[in-house]
Amino acid sequence: TEAGAVALNLKDGVALATALERMRGELAAYAPNVAFDQLLLESMATPPLAELIVGIKRENDFGLALVIGAGGILVELLKDSRSL
Repeated sequence: TEAGAVALNLKDGVALATALERMRGELAAYAPNVAFDQLLLESMATPPLAELIVGIKRENDFGLALVIGAGGILVELLKDSRSL
């Protein structure tokens, strides 16, 4: 997100092409040594929409732990995740 490599709500091929060119320029400025030769394209989910982080991580003193919380940038901004 910080590198400008995310685009949402692209309605057609023109919007996609425009977003790709914008991303190419922003990523080159943000991280000039990172190649922009692959991308992930997904269809947008329909509302209502909530982002959620679900994963597994290894805690040094515990072992495997389930991680769950608010997803997207809220994971970093709000520190809104818990290990179970």
